[in-house]
Parts: sequence; structure tokens; C-alpha cells
Amino acid sequence: MYKTRLQPFAGMVLFSAVFWALSALPLVPPVSGPGVKGYAYSPSRVVFEAERGPVASAATIESDLALLAGQTDTLRTYSVAAGLAQVPRLAHARGLRVTLGAWLSGDRSADRVERARLVALAEVSPNVNRLVVGNESLLRQRVTLAELVGHLDAVRATTDLPVTTAEPWHVWLQFPELAEHVDLMTVHMLPYWEGVPVSEAVDYLFQRLRQVRERFPGKDVLIGEVGWPSRGPSRGGAIASPRNQTLFVRQFLVEAERRGVEYFLMEAFDQPWKISIEGEVGAYWGLFDTDRQPRMAVAGSLRDLLTYLMLAVLSALTAGLLFLLLTLDGSGLKPIGRLWLALPSIVLGNALFWALYDHAGRYSVASVRVSAAIQGFAACALIVVMLVELHEWVESRWGARRRLQPPVQAGPDPGNDFPMVSIHVPAYNEPPELLVDTLRTLAQLDYPNYEVIVVDNNTPDQARWRPVEGVCRALGPRFRFLHVEGLTGYKAGALNLALRNTAAEARLVAVLDSDYQVRPDWLRAVVGCFRDPAVALVQGPQDYRDGHQSLFKSACTAEYATFFAAGMVTRNERNAIIQHGTMSLVRREVLEAVDGWAEWTITEDAELGLRILAAGHQSVYLNERFGQGVSPDRFADYAAQRFRWAFGAMQIMRAHAGLLLGRTRARLTWGQRYHYAAGWLPWLADGLNLIVSLLAIGWSILMLMYPTHLTVPSALWTVPPLTLFILRLLKALDLQLSCNRVGLDRALLGTLAGLALTFTVGRAVLSACVRTDMPFVRTPKHTRPHGMAAALRGVRAELLLAMALVSCAAATRHLMPPGGIDALLWSGLLLALALPHFAALGLAVAGVLAGPSKAEGLSPAMERVATIEPEFEQRCHSDHARSE
Repeated sequence: MYKTRLQPFAGMVLFSAVFWALSALPLVPPVSGPGVKGYAYSPSRVVFEAERGPVASAATIESDLALLAGQTDTLRTYSVAAGLAQVPRLAHARGLRVTLGAWLSGDRSADRVERARLVALAEVSPNVNRLVVGNESLLRQRVTLAELVGHLDAVRATTDLPVTTAEPWHVWLQFPELAEHVDLMTVHMLPYWEGVPVSEAVDYLFQRLRQVRERFPGKDVLIGEVGWPSRGPSRGGAIASPRNQTLFVRQFLVEAERRGVEYFLMEAFDQPWKISIEGEVGAYWGLFDTDRQPRMAVAGSLRDLLTYLMLAVLSALTAGLLFLLLTLDGSGLKPIGRLWLALPSIVLGNALFWALYDHAGRYSVASVRVSAAIQGFAACALIVVMLVELHEWVESRWGARRRLQPPVQAGPDPGNDFPMVSIHVPAYNEPPELLVDTLRTLAQLDYPNYEVIVVDNNTPDQARWRPVEGVCRALGPRFRFLHVEGLTGYKAGALNLALRNTAAEARLVAVLDSDYQVRPDWLRAVVGCFRDPAVALVQGPQDYRDGHQSLFKSACTAEYATFFAAGMVTRNERNAIIQHGTMSLVRREVLEAVDGWAEWTITEDAELGLRILAAGHQSVYLNERFGQGVSPDRFADYAAQRFRWAFGAMQIMRAHAGLLLGRTRARLTWGQRYHYAAGWLPWLADGLNLIVSLLAIGWSILMLMYPTHLTVPSALWTVPPLTLFILRLLKALDLQLSCNRVGLDRALLGTLAGLALTFTVGRAVLSACVRTDMPFVRTPKHTRPHGMAAALRGVRAELLLAMALVSCAAATRHLMPPGGIDALLWSGLLLALALPHFAALGLAVAGVLAGPSKAEGLSPAMERVATIEPEFEQRCHSDHARSE
């Protein structure tokens, strides 16, 4: 026992140690040699939105130069404004040479002033060795070629120092005439922006450098910027990370020393202000952060092993805590079940600290703070949903079944006769033949002591309720028919009316939907559970008899059945089942003691079950199909039914938040509270999913509009929702196969049906956030099929969302700059968000198409119930003939 429990913890420690140890390993040997030949330098330490920073103080520059003087002998600047004019003088005191730059903004007056300052400062600064007029001015279209040439010629005419301008290598090839106006060519080589993987980046860089030299023979070439960002989104195969920054810089330094190339590393210190013009990645090109702490070392150890050891320990402890929470009441779990809970605990524990470690190095600008807050909230919500889904999945597949009891036959034995059962059948505007069939099966019950009360609630058409009234009269005194008009409270109002008219001697109340046909042994098999005086509620599964009629109905019945074959079985272990109205029996005295059915909610059955449990009573779920109803005929009706269930669940969660959170005094256990909340948590996730879909569409559009400022979200954004999506799909499919015991074709149909309801459930959840009540909408039965146009109109919202998401995914892949794994994951997430909407479209179309189902196989339990259908039909026709 102890060995079994300790093994997962040992695995967590081992995995965490290996994961963080591999992260800390050096990638390349330390660099030996003279060090860095030159740094691109800007003294900014703060975050601001202007293109260039505030005035740098002499003290700031002095401290920076003191740090850099021991590593290089040359600096490159970009301007002579904002305090940067002090750099040559202060650098001279440190023995540093300066390649002095002038910033060209496109403002002719300002540019002339900048140019004049450049020349004047160079005349009085003996350590200035070159002048750079403009930085990527053509690339960013700040000036025209003619304007840039004018600036270059004007400076060259007033100085003997070499004059150049800085542009990426491809701009020099695009404007070859520019080389005629410079003394040397300053070329930017930044393979990251071109999407080159770091493993190929150094070779690629020198290939391009050779291409430039071959195009301009005899011209000196200086690499004005070369580097790799430590953070930011991926571009093609280029991944921004501290590890890759170190790898690139070290490899480049070795190769540059071998080839005798002059260069300026991009750059000495991080510049967070660049976020406003280059996106997040603009802030993270420095070899030092804004606090002047090294982001990497050009020599020595690549990682702080002590930090990584601490992260490994914290990850292992977090993984262990998650595992303990998941197995808190898991003494009955099989070893494979524990393994399936241990693995995600390990992954989540390490992923959590990896994300925190990654975020800890980011600058706290407003956009990053907002992004982190949203991402943190969404990630926590997704993790909770994932753990809940996983817990239910594992318990359904590999959990104990200690409380699952077979039906207990009722019968005369000491202290127990056949207690009278009052069967309540609420109805509104039902097809009379459907309700008559239900009544005739109730007449065949093999139970001596029961009554049936049919409450027709506000049906306006007498042709729909008069025949039912006649059949009740013909079936004898056990059957009573009540037609009422002006009754409020919807279905709950009808059930409360039936309760008020229940025979005084009735000890149990059963509820049956108007379309259900029951097995003759239903009451005899179920009533025996009430021999235990603590049991107040017995619930059977909902089941449907028409799944073989079409592909659509086959999908619906498979989706319905999974919850009752898996989720309800698991909840039964903790006395936490969710009452579902039909096929349930309630002890009458308990029903009256908790004030009957609540008329303020449209899911009165689930609400009653919660109050019964809160009063300290026991509930029992019998996973035996004693009756079958009729599934919806159209996707619109199927979706409307699920909308009602989800909206009602939100009503209950709001009204009984005190019960579920433990603030209201009740006899609920924490296991019961957990299962009630966990049962509806995936629906809350569907509401979040709808919000995410809309935000994803909006973000994708903004990225296309502003590709320079907005980038593809990183994997930290996309992996959690993608993981949850895949987990829920696999869970649904596996439970269909293992618990519902259907074939793969039927399992796929059931999974598709559940997926198709994502938008409907999400809309219901969001609707419940802004309104507290909604009319009760019955699920129509035996409706006339509608046409394809009407079916498509019913899913037009889903269709529009699906098309928008697919369009955004395609645009991300083909119109955005190369984004590597981040862009691929973002496109995958957009397509995953679109899949449920396409499933809704497919199910709506299937609801229109006629023809037999291609997945007619029924589970053994369903087959047993289906065999009683011919008896139902034969008895109904026989009774009908006698009555005529």
C-alpha cells in the first residue's frame, strides 16, 4: 500500500530533477579570447512610450560605461540628443572608442539639427572613430533615398571621419546606389527577424555577409547590429529565449574572432521602450537587463544551478500537492488510475513554475501587466477545469464501485409491504398519442399499490388533451387527469399541483416525463431501495428508444447516455447524484418537508435534489434502464433543451452559492459540494470558451491590421486551452467506448453531439450572468421535420463564428510574418475553437436528412429496454381496441 502511494511521489521528484537539470546544462563551451569587440549602446533604464527615451544623466552613463569597459573597447550610439552627447567624453575617460550615430526621424528641421550636432561633437571628441547617419531609415521609411543621400553627402563634406548609414543587408542589395555615398557599409544581421532557427543562424549570417561583400567588392563592411532576443514570440523557426540568445551569441563570437569580423552586439542593455514599436520582443535584445544584471555570460556557466535546483524542488512539491488533492478520496482507485492522475500532476507542477520563471523576467509595462493578469486568470480557470475533467474521467474508468447496488425487489417481508407510489406525469401541449402510450405502459406495471396523476398544464388546444383525459377515465380509478389553466411555475407548478392532489396514503412520489414508456418491473425493482430509512431519493437514468431511427438521434442518445453511465455512477459513490426529474422516486414526507418543487428555476429537479442532500438525506442512483423516452427530432430542439439545463444550473449555483461554498449551514459534505460544482464547471468553461473565441477573432484582426505592434500570442497562451480541448475530446470518446459500451462509430457520434452543444451551453452561461430568469421551454416531441434552410438558420451564429475562426487561422498562416511554433499553435487553437461550431452545423444538417442510422448498435442495457417496445405496442393496441 505505502509502496504504491510513494511511487508517484518518487516519479515526480525524478522528473522535476531531470527537467530542470536539462534546462540548466550549458549548450556550448565558454568563449575564450579578447571578449566582445563592440556593443550597441543606449542608456535607457525605464519604460516609456516615446520613440526615444528621456534625457540620460551623466551618472547613468558613467555607471554603464564602468560596467562595459572591462568587456569591450568600442560602443555604438544612435543619437546625439537626450543626453547621449555626453557619451564620447565619458567613454574617452574609460578608454572606449565611440561609433557616433545621428537619428533621422523624417522631420527635416530636427534632422538638420541632429546632423549638425553630430559633426560638432565629432570634432571635439578624439575617441569618435566613425559617424553613422541614420539607423534603418530606409527600412522604416522615415526618409527617402534622396533625402538620406543628401544627409550623407552633407556630413562627408564636413569631416574626415568615415561616414556610413545602417541598414539591414537586404536594403543595401535593394538600393545598391547607396554604397556610393558612404565610406563603409554598416549592415544589420539579425537572423531572428528572418525566422532562421538558432542552430542555423550563425552560418546563415555569414552567408549573407559574403553575399553583400561579393555584391560590393572593395567596400569595407561593418556589422552594425548582430544579436538574438531572450524573450518574445517565435518567428518561423526562430525562438526567442535566454538559452537561444546565449547559444547564438557564443557561437557568433567564436566565428567572428576566427574570421576577423568587426561588429556591434545588439545590444548592451535591454530597451523596454521598444515594445511600442517592435512589440514585446523589442525589449529583450540586451545582454544585460535594465537593472544591469547579465542576461547571459559570454563566458562561464550558462545557468544558475542553485536557482534551477530551487525550481526543481518547488515543482516537485507542487506536483505532489496536486496529486494529493486529486487522490484525496481515491483509496479505491486502481494503480493505473493513480498513474493517470500522477502524470498530469507532474506536468502541471513543472509547467506552472516554468511559466512563473518565464514571466519573472518580463518588464512590468501596462500591456504586459494586463496580459499577465488575463493570462493568469484564464490559465487558473483552465487548470481547474482540466483537473476536474481528468478526475471524473479517471474515477469513471478506474474507480471503486462500492456503493453501486443492484435493484432491490420490493415485496411483503417483515416490516415492509408495497408502499403506495404516486406517479406524477406533467404535460404541456404533448401529442396525445405519445402521452397515451405512456399511460398504457403505466397500466401494465407489475406493482399492486400505485396511482397515476396526469397534470395537463395550460394546453390551449382541447384536441390535444381531451383524448388523454378519456384514456385516463378508461384506465380506471388509479388514473386521474387534471387539466388546469392559468397555472404558474411551469413544470414545477404542475408537479406541486400533483403533490397537493396526491392520495393521503402515498408514501413515495415518482416523476415521469410524458413521453416515457416504462418496464413493468420498474416500481417493484426500485421501491426496495427505500427500506433504508435514510434514503430519500432514487434516480434512474434517462434513456431513449428512438436512437436507431436516424444518424442525428443516434448521436443524441449516445451523448445523453454517457453522463448516466459514467458521471452519475461516480457521483453515486459520494451520495452526490444530480436529480433529473424523470425516472426518479422521492420519499413524500421529505418532498413536503423541503417545501416541494421550486418554481423560480427552470431546472426544478436538480434544485430539489440539492435541497434533499442539504437536509442530510441519502440518494441512490441505479444504473438500470427501466424506461425510455423520445429524443428531440431537430437540432434546434436538442440545443434548446440543453440551453434550459445550463441556464437552470447557473440559476441554482447563484441561488445556492452559500450551500455550495459552505457559507450556509447545511448537512452537505465537501464531496457533495464538489460534485455539484464540478458537474457544472465544464459548462462554465464553455461560457469562457465563447469569450475566448470572440477575443481570438478580435486579436487576429488587430494583428492583421497592426502586424508591427501586435504579434502572435506565445505558446503560454495557446497550449492550455488546446490541451483542455484535446482532453475533453479524448475523455468523451473513451467514456463512450468504456462506460456506455458502444462501438467506435456510435462513440464518435456521441462525442460529436456533445461538441455541437458548446456554443449553446456557453450562450446559456453568459445569459445567466446578465439575467436571473427565463421561461421554461419544453422539448417538442414528434415534431414535423423542417427544411434545410430552417436548420441552417438555427445554427447561423455557430456558422458565422466557425467561418470567422477559420478565416483568422488561414490569415495568420498566410498573411502574418512567419511565426514558427507560436503561429502554428495559434492557428491550431483557432481551428479547435471552430470545430464545435462545425459539429453543430453537421448535427443540424443530420437532423434534416432522412434515412436509417449507420450506427444502430445499442448498448446491452439499451437493448434490454428496447425488447419491451413490441410488448408496449401490442398492449396499447389491444387496450385501444377494447375501449372502442
